[in-house]
Amino acid sequence: MKPFYSTDKFIAIAAFICAASLVSCESDLLGKPPSAVSITLVAEPTVTADSDSAALLCTTSQNATVAIEYGTVSGEYTHASVRTSAESTDHSVSLTNLNTLTTYYYRVVSWLEGSRSFNSDEYQFQTASIPAVVEEEPTAAQKARGIWVIGGLSGALISSVVTTIDLFDPMPTIEHTEGQWFPSAASTTGYTPVSFAGVAAYDGKLYVIGGYDATGVAQNSVQIYDIATYAWSNGATMPTARANINASVLNGKIYVLSGSRANADVTWATAPLPGGVCYEYTPGAPGSWDTKANYTATNNTERFSYVFGNTLYSLGGRSSATALTAPVHDGFIPSLQALTTGTTELAMATAPSVARTGISGVVSTSDYYDPALVVVGGISAIAATTGNFINSPSSASGTFQSLVLYLAYPFAAPAAWQQNANAAFTIAFGTAVFTKASGTNRIYYLGGTSTLGSSPSVSVSVRWIEPPRPPNAWTDNWNPLTTVNMSPGRWGHGAVTLNE
Repeated sequence: MKPFYSTDKFIAIAAFICAASLVSCESDLLGKPPSAVSITLVAEPTVTADSDSAALLCTTSQNATVAIEYGTVSGEYTHASVRTSAESTDHSVSLTNLNTLTTYYYRVVSWLEGSRSFNSDEYQFQTASIPAVVEEEPTAAQKARGIWVIGGLSGALISSVVTTIDLFDPMPTIEHTEGQWFPSAASTTGYTPVSFAGVAAYDGKLYVIGGYDATGVAQNSVQIYDIATYAWSNGATMPTARANINASVLNGKIYVLSGSRANADVTWATAPLPGGVCYEYTPGAPGSWDTKANYTATNNTERFSYVFGNTLYSLGGRSSATALTAPVHDGFIPSLQALTTGTTELAMATAPSVARTGISGVVSTSDYYDPALVVVGGISAIAATTGNFINSPSSASGTFQSLVLYLAYPFAAPAAWQQNANAAFTIAFGTAVFTKASGTNRIYYLGGTSTLGSSPSVSVSVRWIEPPRPPNAWTDNWNPLTTVNMSPGRWGHGAVTLNE
């Protein structure tokens, strides 16, 4: 009688049982069938994880190559590491571009002689939080020469106000070749974070005037920070609340022009916007306010102001929710309470310029060249905005400009706007600062946004350029810093330096 199993059948059944005893019979990533040789892990892998990467060490029972399959859901391995190149029993695998504070599920996959032979059990690890910045105390010299960055928004909503006040020292060192950031350089005890406020520096103090708080309420406050004592105090309140303003220092006084008196989401048409108003603040404890007569600029907010000599200049801004202020360039002498006479400041409508809001700028007072006004970026058309906050509602949109222009002093006709030939970035509501702190004359531009709407593109960039050299063409390149960006990015903020 024949045996129940033939020799061939016995071998086939034995092979089936052996294959079934493996953890997995899956094909390898290259489509090759799995090996019949059993490979196991000697022990659970060892994982060392930081905020965005992990290093895994594991040992297999015999020589093999391995990879790690992983994902954020148990049993779903949506990513895989590069397979190790040489067969060994000891393996080291690195995973990169991981999410912070996230649990990852993974398994070890091994190959023997080119065939996938083993899938391990599932294991897990968690990435760490972003390491806290070791905050170094800036020196008195760094506080005096550095750029203080104050307020602004980190996102689309008026509630995304930046709560810290940071300091950037542009002076290069061996350790910090592009300069150094000091996060949270100022105490925030007693400080109310704001955006679209007037920001000024005078006599060793920072002045934060008006602006929107995190709920969108326009403020009439004057918040004063003493750099030496690390203390906040309150100055005399403005006659009315104001946001969408600049602040300018002239002859020991701080000036605020026009702005929005209503809250961020209030419909523009119903807001009690003033005509041309010039407020003068005399610093003190608490100081005092005066309203200057004869400043007759049309209704406007977001108007850029600057000072040269004894004159307070202003240009740009909005005259309604979606309309730009006429491209008038005003000069006002506060001590005389009179507009400049005898000259006509060159309007922004003169080519290549165009009327804009959200611009920022500086007066370049280089040691080597004539003074020049520099204006950067802005928005030349707005749609769907209804509130006093330009991004209210979130359907707002705008036409952003890459224009960077300079105007040689005197800032009047028949002078002409000249364009920087190498401004490739479109941006608005950033901040520009002229400084000699790096050891040479530079204009720095910090932050800004290149879109409006529900997800504005908020910049973390810090760029610098050498100042123009009137009357020559301005062909210098903008230089983005590569190692010292802002954190977080912001727009609608202020930036000042004590020494300039």
